[in-house]
Amino acid sequence: MILQDESIGDSEPERKENIDKAKLEALGYNLFGFMMPFIAIVAQQSYVMVFIGIACPVGGLYILSRSQHIVKFFNEGDKSSYPAIGFGFMFLVASVLMAALIDNHVLNFLPILFPALLIAVVLFIFLYKNGLDRSVKNINTQIAAIAITSMAYGFGLNVLVNQVFDYSKPVMYQSSVIDAYITKGKGGTHYYFKIAAWPGQIENQSESVTRQQYLSLPLGTSVEVYQKKGLFHAPWYYVVLPETTPPAPAGSGNGNSPGPR
Repeated sequence: MILQDESIGDSEPERKENIDKAKLEALGYNLFGFMMPFIAIVAQQSYVMVFIGIACPVGGLYILSRSQHIVKFFNEGDKSSYPAIGFGFMFLVASVLMAALIDNHVLNFLPILFPALLIAVVLFIFLYKNGLDRSVKNINTQIAAIAITSMAYGFGLNVLVNQVFDYSKPVMYQSSVIDAYITKGKGGTHYYFKIAAWPGQIENQSESVTRQQYLSLPLGTSVEVYQKKGLFHAPWYYVVLPETTPPAPAGSGNGNSPGPR
């Protein structure tokens, strides 16, 4: 029983007080983590998202380290008496990953993998040492959750940092729209242009566009592609499309209905 663990307090009332405090901290952290995906949608690739992506997980590690081993990273429900922050932590990591990959334009992820692996290893070691609930017999599920979380965080954070802190001068290339298509799903209708490969690239690239851009810009439209080196030398790019004017209302024969081209 956790209340019998003298390492978290000299008396039972003191231990109970420490446990209640730890439970509140874990609950608050988990609730904040649950809100993070909404913040990530707004912040995306920005200094704010990088700051949150570093500060919030560090805050979780601080809770683990100062809780006198009361708070764990992951518990197994009724089998464990310890509060855990894994739910909030994994939501935070998922938010970092989502912000990094929304409308992502990294051309080569390989240079990111080594620094991502370093962060993942450090995080895994810390969580393994301080976050495992060893009161249950089988800890394999916890270890797997920690490993997946660590790898996802290392990758997502480094993709963000590679772009946000890239101060290299962009190189401009001329390209053109060679195709246009629409996808539909639960998230709604999404419009895309296929951009022709520019010098140094082999594959054509898809670019998310607005409905107005989709309707206004014909195939063959010239676009500017700006390519940057990336902080970790993982090159990425962004596309500048010509300015558009609102199209005429969709109707028979005017070509402005968002259908196949």
